[in-house]
Amino acid sequence: MKKYVKLFAVLQSLSRSEMSELGRFLPALYSSKKHKSLRLFELLSPEYPNFSDQSPCLRLEQMCQLLDVNESQLNYVVSDLVEMIEDYLSYKVFSETKKYNNVFLLEAYEKRGLTKYLLATLRQLNNDLTAQKMPADKRLLHRYWYAETTAHYTDDSQETEKQAALTQMFDALDNWHNYQLLTASATLLNDQLFKRCDFTFPEKIFSIVAQIGKQAQPNPVLSIYTRIFRLLSLQQELNTYYETHRRQAKLAKLIASQPDEAATMDTNPAIEAVNKQQSEIFTDLLRLIQAQATTQDDPPTLADLREWYQYALNFCYLKTNESRHEYILEIFDLSEILIHKQLLLNEDNEIDSEQYRNIIKINIQLRRFDFAERFLTEYRRYLPENERNDAHQYALALLYFGRGNYDEVLSYLRRLKFSDISYKIDIDTLEIRCYYEKNLDSLLDAKMSAFALFLGKNKKIAPTLQTPYKRFIELVKRLWHMRQELDSLRYREIPRRATPQNIAQLQQDIEQFVGKKSWLYEKTQILSDRLPKKID
Repeated sequence: MKKYVKLFAVLQSLSRSEMSELGRFLPALYSSKKHKSLRLFELLSPEYPNFSDQSPCLRLEQMCQLLDVNESQLNYVVSDLVEMIEDYLSYKVFSETKKYNNVFLLEAYEKRGLTKYLLATLRQLNNDLTAQKMPADKRLLHRYWYAETTAHYTDDSQETEKQAALTQMFDALDNWHNYQLLTASATLLNDQLFKRCDFTFPEKIFSIVAQIGKQAQPNPVLSIYTRIFRLLSLQQELNTYYETHRRQAKLAKLIASQPDEAATMDTNPAIEAVNKQQSEIFTDLLRLIQAQATTQDDPPTLADLREWYQYALNFCYLKTNESRHEYILEIFDLSEILIHKQLLLNEDNEIDSEQYRNIIKINIQLRRFDFAERFLTEYRRYLPENERNDAHQYALALLYFGRGNYDEVLSYLRRLKFSDISYKIDIDTLEIRCYYEKNLDSLLDAKMSAFALFLGKNKKIAPTLQTPYKRFIELVKRLWHMRQELDSLRYREIPRRATPQNIAQLQQDIEQFVGKKSWLYEKTQILSDRLPKKID
């Protein structure tokens, strides 16, 4: 059976209607040429879509007997059938894509000297490209292909037309090439910022971005991606600065006992200038996306719009991690646009589970609990089936927590079993926050210890994922110890842990943290408000 893995895999990829169509296609082209391969297809068809070696007709000896071949000959029969099916798949693409049909027509008309019909087909091809709504990358590629074809079939005697066609061909090729570089760079930057990947961009990318920015009328799609690239590359520079600054401040503190300088980072004029520049680019990006969404000339597909808005959302998430709270409302507005324009669902009519959680989180953060509840119920059915239960249950737990129903959250969590380890981790952090809110000190201590042990022992959790959650445990412990001290503080006693300096230091450390920052900062502020104002 191992010899026929490709054959079975290709057949299983077909729908039932395609299997039926294939059954008509093969005899029409290969009726006498490869009759044994056709016979093999007839034997396999009743077994579709599950091809098992337990089936009598699929056993090696039985197949050889039915086809009157030996084992070596059977391999050739199988190879022939695979090639025949690949011919069918190529035909499917050809028949469904007008472009390829026109390519071969142009070549056929040229060979036969039918210039009139060649030019008519070329004009029709251009009309088809204009009328079709296709993804940006395919549209740019088709523009190049059309210009190249026009240049190729324009008679050398028509010097002006030939020169214009060649110019269009080179411009179109530049646009397509720049698009590929920009989209790849945006993807890599996004991975660097969210997955902590390491990649050095060649200077060529920055020169392309600068070149497009200087054009009087740049391609609108390229303009969008240059804004995306500039936003993310500036954010990468900020992150590098922050990391270097923190290391230097920590080293200075260790060597010279100097105060931590982290509090001065956000007031640095250079940082403020970058943030202002990002804000202007972000506003310009949203304007360009909106303009392109409503244009009648080369309108974008839903997939393109979805990708552009997702990059804008990702940028907002990065800025909220820096405590730029003005971007919380931007996330809300962008989420509203995605819902209104029906961009939440992909080509498979599914919503990304992370997108689902993020929309619920932002509405809970803005205390729009009724909307969050309606959304998580309405869009549950669009979640991928293998993630549906975990994503929905976790969203419900977040909603209960947002409403302050901590007893209900804890009761609810005890009944849940999550198949995905990432949900298990998020649920553990949610449980820790519930125990803190409920002042359940013994349970909180036990849970934090168990969670730290789980992170350290589970080999499925990457170190890059372990580090922020271990940091979360450490920050909660510091909060908890300070609160315990304030709870037990008697009249005229001076706190030793919960001092203004220690709380300020904790707030600075939280500012450098990524997840659960708003909750941690809120709890720290409560501790600060509880400090004795004056001790006689």
